[in-house]
Amino acid sequence: MLTGKLDRAVVWLDVNYTGEELGTETKPYNTLSEAVAAVDSGGMIKIKGDIATITEPIRITKPVRIEAG
Repeated sequence: MLTGKLDRAVVWLDVNYTGEELGTETKPYNTLSEAVAAVDSGGMIKIKGDIATITEPIRITKPVRIEAG
């Protein structure tokens, strides 16, 4: 049964992405703050690309894993 809720255990981030942002691999968020806000507690943020420079100040107040590359 589909509930319409997106799986937020894994959220994707690509700082160079422009377009519709859904947090998916093909339509990732483009700021870390968006990804942190969307991911479930205990979930993972996957950063696309080999290099991502993130300069925004961010406070993470829930357990998340961040994976790059």
